[in-house]
Amino acid sequence: MEGNGFGDVPTGVNLHDLNHSFHYRGWAWYRTDFILTPEQAGGCVSLFLEHIQWDSHVWIDGAYIGHRVSLSVPHVYPLQGLEAGKHVLVILVDNSNRKTDAQLPEPNEASEQTSETFPDVDDFGRAMDLHLRCVSNGDRRIPCGIHGDGYSMNGITGEIKLCVHPKVHIKHMDIYPDIHTQTAAVRITVGNDGGCTGECKLSVSCGDAAVSERTALTGEREQTLAITLDFHGGMRLWDEFTPNLYTFTADCTCCGGTDSMTVRLYEEDFKKENER
Repeated sequence: MEGNGFGDVPTGVNLHDLNHSFHYRGWAWYRTDFILTPEQAGGCVSLFLEHIQWDSHVWIDGAYIGHRVSLSVPHVYPLQGLEAGKHVLVILVDNSNRKTDAQLPEPNEASEQTSETFPDVDDFGRAMDLHLRCVSNGDRRIPCGIHGDGYSMNGITGEIKLCVHPKVHIKHMDIYPDIHTQTAAVRITVGNDGGCTGECKLSVSCGDAAVSERTALTGEREQTLAITLDFHGGMRLWDEFTPNLYTFTADCTCCGGTDSMTVRLYEEDFKKENER
C-alpha cells in the first residue's frame, strides 16, 4: 500500500519506530485474473501469500475460500476443484484491530443488494459485508492494538504465487539431526488428494549423504514417512565464525508425478556448563 502511495502522510518524525512515506490502516482489497492449464488444474493448486499483517480473506470466482490470521508464517490457501481456464482471485487484507460490525455505520443500499455473496460473519464475528458499510476511508480506520503507527504495514509483502503440485505431494518435512550419531532423522508428511495407492519412491539428500526407499501408499489423505540420513562422521556444526548450513532435498515419486521440497538448517549442540 505504501509503495503505491495509498494512505495518510505522517506528520513529524517518529523517533521510536519506523518512519513511513504513507500509512494506511483498515481493509485493503485486491483483485486479479489468472489462467490454469489443463495440466495445472489436474494437480493440487494453492495460493501462497508470504507476509501479511495480519488478517487475510480469499475468494475465487465469487466463492469464499477462507480466512487466515498470522504475522509470523505465510498464509496458504488450498484451491480445490478448480477447472482449466480463467479464474478471478479476490484478496482482502486487514491490518486493524478486530472490530465488530456494531461499531460501524448502518448498512446502505449497496450492502443489502450484494451481501448475499459473502458469509454472514468471519471467525471473529465480523460481518463480511463491512466493506460496503464504510462510507470513507476515515470511517474504517482503526488503531493497531499491538504496534504503533510506525510499525504497522498493510498489503502483501514477499512472494505472491500459485503453487501447483501433483496429487501425491510433500506437505511437510521435519528434520531431527543428532550430532552424536552423525545422523538426521527425516519425517515427511505426504498429501494424497487423489486417494492414490501403490508404491512410492522417496529420496532424501544432503550433500554427500543420500538415501532412497520405496514404501506403499495407503490411500489416506495424509501419511507420514520416515527416513534416516547417515553423514558418516562428516557433520559440521554451526557457529558465528563458520556458519555451516545444510540443505536437505526430498523427492517423492508416485502415480506418474514427482514432487520436491527443500529445507535449510544448521547443526548445533546446546548444553549447560558449571551449573550451580
